[in-house]
Amino acid sequence: MSATEARSVLILYEGQGNGGDFGRSFAAGLRAHGYETLLLPRSADWEGAPDLVLAYGPFGAAGSMLPVARHLLRRGERRPRFIWWLTEGVPALWLPRWSVVLLGRARVWLDQAIPSHNGQVWARGHRLRICGELRRLQAQGVLDVLAVTSALRAAYLRRAGFEPVVVPLGYDADTYGCDLGVERDIDVCFVGKVDSRRRRVLLEREGTQLAKRGIRLTIATDLYGEARTHFLNRSKIMLNILRAPHDFVGQRLMLGAANQALVVSEPMLDIAPFVDGKHLVISPLATLAETIEYYLAHDSERSAIAMEAYRFVRTHLTIEQMIGKLLSVPPQGNAN
Repeated sequence: MSATEARSVLILYEGQGNGGDFGRSFAAGLRAHGYETLLLPRSADWEGAPDLVLAYGPFGAAGSMLPVARHLLRRGERRPRFIWWLTEGVPALWLPRWSVVLLGRARVWLDQAIPSHNGQVWARGHRLRICGELRRLQAQGVLDVLAVTSALRAAYLRRAGFEPVVVPLGYDADTYGCDLGVERDIDVCFVGKVDSRRRRVLLEREGTQLAKRGIRLTIATDLYGEARTHFLNRSKIMLNILRAPHDFVGQRLMLGAANQALVVSEPMLDIAPFVDGKHLVISPLATLAETIEYYLAHDSERSAIAMEAYRFVRTHLTIEQMIGKLLSVPPQGNAN
């Protein structure tokens, strides 16, 4: 059965709240195409016979995809088609390919040999673990479709012997928000975790540089749902600082666009499908504070870019469109 013929989809999520932003938006996109959806925790021993299984992430040390593979293999010839929408990043680009293969394999073995779900040290090799699990699923023949959210990730995985397709995250108003028409009384904000040393140091530096210009940087580290939408609607500019220089942060770009907060970001290796100067503003780290000061002083320019980004995600980057793209991908071969 092809993806376009599948009528029931099981979404396997990670964490709480039916998978948060990803689970809710993916389910909305599938329902828009007429599919019945069921959301279950990724570790669940699910029953029934869905036509398609969709999993995403993984984001944390407890987010292994191996239980999904084991469940699929137990189904034998009756197993449903499996799509892994890889929404997490890849290992450091400077690591040699052979080391990623060996370390990823070792990490998967260690995860099985030693309980690791409660140790912070295990989180440091999380992206290596993902590469190891990808190879395991590929070798088992259950990785029917591998989708990624950026071209950079796709290129990286193709060099490693996979066949990914690029499907960006899609806009869903109930998940990511919309323009509420409220007063924007927050000059510049950052929304997200500050648990990486690079991001923490750079945010402290930018906060100091902005303060010298009389601009306050407001940081929100644990904000979701309607509270996040209202906060971003009050914000004129949303600052983007990466955890790692090679990261892609499509969800943060989506959040800024969805709530008409202008995204001002340090340089990224991949920003597609967004365009610098049209949907967001890219600035070198050395001039980030200066760039923010400029757009706060030139309100019409800031508003024009934010509005164009808002139009773009609502017309060309909807979750219905992205789910349609994902479901149209034919089953892929398993490269060695």
